[in-house]
Amino acid sequence: MTFQTTLLALVFMVLPGLALSDGMTFQGKGNGGTCYGGCFWIEAQGEILPSTPGTAAVVLAKPGPPDLIFNSDGGDKAAGMELGRIIRKEGKNTGIGTSVPIEGDNMGFAEQGGPGVCRGACAIAFLGGKTAQVGALGSYEGETSAILEFEPLLSTNDLADFKSGSASGEERLEDQRLIGAFVKYLLEMGVSPRLYETISQLAPGTTLQLDDAGLDAFSLQAENLYPDGWKLKLLGKGLAMQFHRLRLFCKGAPENMHLQMVYEELSPKVPKDDPMIWVVSREMV
Repeated sequence: MTFQTTLLALVFMVLPGLALSDGMTFQGKGNGGTCYGGCFWIEAQGEILPSTPGTAAVVLAKPGPPDLIFNSDGGDKAAGMELGRIIRKEGKNTGIGTSVPIEGDNMGFAEQGGPGVCRGACAIAFLGGKTAQVGALGSYEGETSAILEFEPLLSTNDLADFKSGSASGEERLEDQRLIGAFVKYLLEMGVSPRLYETISQLAPGTTLQLDDAGLDAFSLQAENLYPDGWKLKLLGKGLAMQFHRLRLFCKGAPENMHLQMVYEELSPKVPKDDPMIWVVSREMV
């Protein structure tokens, strides 16, 4: 370990946890290693309050580790969305778990891998990660006990009031605003709105737990592999336009335009007999 790394580790480890009221705290943790990803992280624990995004904005804007590890039973869902946006803005990765003190160490160092949960509003904020993983992040390779759990946006009491007609017009409007805001947030985070559809169909009192495979099923790819819009790419000795898995190119005469579905990165060659090629006219482009 270099002197500079040692000094950075010591300064980082003595930083106090930051919180407002009794809400979520953000505290620097590390194992004393020299790596950037995984040797130091921010541990976020506790309830997400309306004031939590303001705290997070201060903490996450400072130079620090790229990983944020959650352990929270949830809280305010609107605040969870705002927290997720801050996490995405600052380019942080999200994981779930707690820090375990290193046995025999007197410097305050720890390892990831302790059990953790991320429920309700925390699960919403978790989606903001540049990369999101149910469990530990970085260099930790051990088994972890991590739970990612989504809850219905409206409580059982809210639903009962809505169905009985006892909810006021303003309360109904507020519920609709929350649902609309959540769907908009999912789209901003690159998550399929099917996640909301699935949550909305949960029976009263039940939740939706997801592992990494479950997240993939809802297209949770915080590192956007396909930026929006058509992109110009090299294709053989010419050029092609590509959008996600569709590519558009000329083959032979300029008027012979083709639209092709691809299943891998743009190939330098155009297959001669590709069943997934459709000839399109100029009027269609």
